[in-house]
Amino acid sequence: LSTINISTNGELYTSSTSLDFSLELNEVLTCWQGEVWPVYNIHCATINLSNLNVSEEIVVYYNSGNSQKNPSVSATGHSTYLVSWEDERNGNYSDLYIQEIRFGQTLMEYGGKNLCNSSFNQYNPQFSQIETSSDEEAFLIYWEDDRSSGKEFVTNIFSQKVKLSGCSALGDLNGDGGWNVLDIVTLANCVLDENCGGRVDDASEAALIKKDNKLSFEADGFIGGVQMTLSHGSDFTIKMTDRALFADYLTTGNETRLLVISPETEELFSFTGEFEITEIIVANSQYEVSVDLPLAASFNLSDAYPNPFNPVTTMTLTMPLAGEIKVEVYNLLGQVVATLASGYMEASTYTLTWDASEASSGVYFVQADAEGFTKTQKLMLVK
Repeated sequence: LSTINISTNGELYTSSTSLDFSLELNEVLTCWQGEVWPVYNIHCATINLSNLNVSEEIVVYYNSGNSQKNPSVSATGHSTYLVSWEDERNGNYSDLYIQEIRFGQTLMEYGGKNLCNSSFNQYNPQFSQIETSSDEEAFLIYWEDDRSSGKEFVTNIFSQKVKLSGCSALGDLNGDGGWNVLDIVTLANCVLDENCGGRVDDASEAALIKKDNKLSFEADGFIGGVQMTLSHGSDFTIKMTDRALFADYLTTGNETRLLVISPETEELFSFTGEFEITEIIVANSQYEVSVDLPLAASFNLSDAYPNPFNPVTTMTLTMPLAGEIKVEVYNLLGQVVATLASGYMEASTYTLTWDASEASSGVYFVQADAEGFTKTQKLMLVK
């Protein structure tokens, strides 16, 4: 047998541990009362039975002035857990509170819902499942209650029905209150890997790379999916990778939303035109991971000022990384009339000036070219 250290956060004393096993998640949620002087609070953690990994501690409720004790845990059939405990936040007597937990997140309001608030103690809550269907479950929670006499040796049993409706959470597998790529990768991992508790090779960070009109990623482990929103002009086109479980996009006007699930390669899509990433979620098999946006997308040539101009105009070139770049001015015949920058340049911000004293009035174009970046704008010289 292996010994697993669940709590390392320095509680002075832990006791009254309760746990239950979720068949759907193949994991155990264990909760305990941890003494952080001078009170107790309820802490929980999950144990993945595939690899015995222990999650970060879940603080169900923290109150520095009053104690929460004696948790009771029950796994539901919808990949969640119910946790009830004795709570002294309302005075000298203990009341009962309840919380629902899914994937390390609490689904009810912070601190849980108050099941019973009375002038005497309610304690030792227990759960029993009494109803179940494909989208709904009901539990009977029962406890010992001193309210009839106020004396511990005259105790009655009280109970209350707790109904969990899955309808409001259909599709929201991670319980974050919305529908996004995190729900899809969770389901995909449950089906494909037959394990809803995550993978041992899950990535913790990723970076996007924009090069040769392709957007790809690098990561330190498994990436289960990418959700992205792009803002772009009317000349933008996109072609999704064909090496993924699912890859598709929807364009409305100048905005494109896309999803890539279980990519087999690092390439996400190829494109023409320019775009800006306005929203992104990169996920491993169950959680969002940090992501660095593509450096090439940060190359920029500002609008020339003044424009129209006579005879000098200025613009700012932003180089987020060192590299070869060329900035040239063309006339309407496509001839180069001025070179504002050329060659290798260090990462920095540069001020570029065109003195058109020797040029004739008319329309010109300035174009900046770097690896994976091109920008052109119109200039009007008026003398």
